[in-house]
Amino acid sequence: MAEKLRVLVASPLEPEHVEAIRAADFPEEVLSEVTVGDPVTIMARGQGLRLTEHPALSVKNCAPELIERMPGATRADGRLEVHVAARVPAEAVGAGAGMASEFANTDLMGAYAGLSPDLSLGLEGLRIGDFVAIEDADHRFGRGYRPGYVTIGVISTGHCMLHGHSPGPSSLISGPADAFHIVHSSDANLGVIR
Repeated sequence: MAEKLRVLVASPLEPEHVEAIRAADFPEEVLSEVTVGDPVTIMARGQGLRLTEHPALSVKNCAPELIERMPGATRADGRLEVHVAARVPAEAVGAGAGMASEFANTDLMGAYAGLSPDLSLGLEGLRIGDFVAIEDADHRFGRGYRPGYVTIGVISTGHCMLHGHSPGPSSLISGPADAFHIVHSSDANLGVIR
């Protein structure tokens, strides 16, 4: 169906988990034919995507077109160059740690505006769409702390007043830190590369 769809889908692993809700949109004339409980098929692109030149890296939540548009490329030394707006230290990871990396996001602590210097992790300027490098994070099989690994994510949620829920990245690419060449760029944002 080429129509847009308005649907809320809870997490398949935690149906009651409000944070893992997905939304889609249908035109009004289609909505009049849809009711609660109707089965919906979601067509996904990018599931199982592999970077053949980078077998140590796992791709999550990412359409092939996004990979093609992201700044960077395979360097002469074989590492994947990725541009990010910020490096996120492992201690910033809040809600979402330990969950599956295929749904929802990881919320960051220390990214609230107006924090005192002892609480700030320098992440207050993150914007929705910013690419980030989460240090010591292995998101290949869930979200875990692992020294020497990096996960590239994109900020997909904004600020929240609840502690531990703040700007949060969705996982895109994860693997050993030495498989990446990270470049800091304030232009590393979805809005810039479209």
